[in-house]
Amino acid sequence: MNSANIVGRVGQNPEMRYFESGRVLAKFSVAVNRNSRSDQPNWFAVELWGKTAEVAGNYLKKGSPPSTP
Repeated sequence: MNSANIVGRVGQNPEMRYFESGRVLAKFSVAVNRNSRSDQPNWFAVELWGKTAEVAGNYLKKGSPPSTP
């Protein structure tokens, strides 16, 4: 399994999908600033499943910055 830590701002409210099997899917985008302020940000498409998707749907909103534990 691959994993990556992406720190940026949420580009859109998570799109939630609930399946008959009981599984949950959350899709949204994240903008990550580059080193220079004049550059456009890099955009990443994020897809989360299960409990993580439920948490994202409840707490993430468009424009929200990453939270610190």
